[in-house]
Amino acid sequence: MAPKSLPDWLKSALAVVLPLLLAGWGVLNVYLPDKITSQTSGISGDVSSLKTDMGNAKGDIQRIDANVNGMLTDLVNGILETLKGLRAQKASVSRQTLVLAANIARDAKRGKVPTDPAIVAEAAQDVLQIAAGGSELKDVAWTTATELANYRSFLNAS
Repeated sequence: MAPKSLPDWLKSALAVVLPLLLAGWGVLNVYLPDKITSQTSGISGDVSSLKTDMGNAKGDIQRIDANVNGMLTDLVNGILETLKGLRAQKASVSRQTLVLAANIARDAKRGKVPTDPAIVAEAAQDVLQIAAGGSELKDVAWTTATELANYRSFLNAS
């Protein structure tokens, strides 16, 4: 028995479908992966570069934060030392100095600036003496003493 040949319509269908299947296979297995790789290789490099830059920025921010905290601590200690020295020097204190001290104590507490609680306590004692002294600065001295007490409480808690 001789093998039967394929019908003409099947030969025509295979002539159309087979090249389409081969082309589809080539697109899915060769062209698309190459295209995806070429499009994403730049993105991969950019992401890697961004990760490095973010790491550097994080280190810079930590250094800046440490510097700012150091400067704030110095500022807080300076104003507290000024207040602490008032009693010893028998110096007069101005309303602006007390307001500044109250603001610094409030901001230092908000900013979680560390300092020695003993310095804050000594400054608060001197401010309380001004408040108890019956001077015209009594109201602002009480406000300042309150802010210093709040700041010291924060320092003791942390």
